[in-house]
Amino acid sequence: MRRLLYNALVAAIPLALANFDASHVSWYTTPANNFTSTLPIGNGRLGAAIWGTATENVTLNENSIWSGPFINRVNPRSYDALWPVRSLLAEGNMTEGNDATLANMVGIPDSPQSYSALGSLVLDFGHDEAGISNYTRYLDLRSGMAVVEYTYRAVRYRREYLASHPDNVVAVRLSSSEPGGLNVASSLVRDRYVVSNNATLSHDGGLLTLRAYSNNVSNPIQFTAEARVVSDGRATSNGTSLVVRNASTIDIFIDTETSYRYSAQENWEAEIKSKLDTACSSGFVAVKKNAIADYSALAQRVDLNLGSSGSAGNLPTDSRLVNYRIDPDSDPELVVLMFHFGRHSLIASSRATESPALPANLQGLWNQDFDPAWGGRFTIDINLEMNYWPAEVTNLADTFSPFIDLLDVVHDRGLDVAESMYHCSNGGYVLHHNTDLWGDAAPVDNGTTWTMWPMGGAWLSANLIEHYRFSRDESILRNRIWPLLQSAARFYYCYLF
Repeated sequence: MRRLLYNALVAAIPLALANFDASHVSWYTTPANNFTSTLPIGNGRLGAAIWGTATENVTLNENSIWSGPFINRVNPRSYDALWPVRSLLAEGNMTEGNDATLANMVGIPDSPQSYSALGSLVLDFGHDEAGISNYTRYLDLRSGMAVVEYTYRAVRYRREYLASHPDNVVAVRLSSSEPGGLNVASSLVRDRYVVSNNATLSHDGGLLTLRAYSNNVSNPIQFTAEARVVSDGRATSNGTSLVVRNASTIDIFIDTETSYRYSAQENWEAEIKSKLDTACSSGFVAVKKNAIADYSALAQRVDLNLGSSGSAGNLPTDSRLVNYRIDPDSDPELVVLMFHFGRHSLIASSRATESPALPANLQGLWNQDFDPAWGGRFTIDINLEMNYWPAEVTNLADTFSPFIDLLDVVHDRGLDVAESMYHCSNGGYVLHHNTDLWGDAAPVDNGTTWTMWPMGGAWLSANLIEHYRFSRDESILRNRIWPLLQSAARFYYCYLF
């Protein structure tokens, strides 16, 4: 019965749709209806999640937009409480020891900063969903590109999206099978903490500029997002939106820079201008070529063959997932597709970009919320490690360098926390179970089983050692890994009692 149902579903898919590589392309015949169904692309620093809706909403991210500045959260009562707590535990008074710990050693406030949203690029084509036919959206895991294609009133429309690591921009190309068939209003949208939002004209299109800050706190992270629009059509501006009419092709190049890496707005905006000038001068075709060459050099290092899925692999990916629950043995290439999607997620969210680079967080890179689950932080007791499980064993060691970059930042904070909380001043650093982009090393949250867990330095040492075992790079071992291992060990030498 299960096999008959599966065969019926396969037969219901038109043969014209069954032309994607079942192991390397995730594709759908409808737009995303929630954020987790979007198509994620990224260059390690900049991320974009493509919905593929009639009025396109591209959720944008930059990995240093977090909720606020560094705060020294160490509880000033911590050290005075440490030995009384240890005595209670040694005597078997677990409840009293726990209560004393949570009353005196929890951070103030109890959580570090959270990863935050940037905003969206909105593209209004004037198309209604009901009039769209022959719709496809897909993510090609060999090239890292996302594409949306459909027919509207007998005209074929195509949207191409990529995140370029070489050019350090997100690039979009909109095209129409009918010359002059594109009429698109574009805008950058964010629903809070906006300083200014402007659309200005240029000789070949225009510029969207969004200036904002991360949160309503003292000294928030400030940022500027810009989208350079280049077209062969006629552009007008209504103040916050750029309207291009009668274009055959529209190219959009996007960058965002923040106060995390630059000390003044004029500096980060000069960096944006430099990147967008270079991308526009190169043009979309060259930016695309370089981006694909860079991405595919990583993505195509490894392949996996578990056998052919046959006609089962011709279904859209969401239908394949439904069928997999019915008959897991029918579609081995779906497992391969998920394998490649995992590698894609790591390539897209963790690359050596601007210093300091940041690793993949709980959201990877993609986030539409100002307060994401668990703050979208770097969760040390398991999740950060899980993000990097594919790094060494699937030949993506290049993606690991942001992990070490973060630990360098954490190390300096952790030295201070080790001394102030535990009076360990022997060069050892401590890290509890969560951190943020500032390397916050103090205890996190207010829970019995996880808050007072000072084992983060030892825990992450396993990843560092694994990186050396795979690379055998003695320079990295000597200059970057060994100092972190040594410092973690020094803390435990002091901490043990």
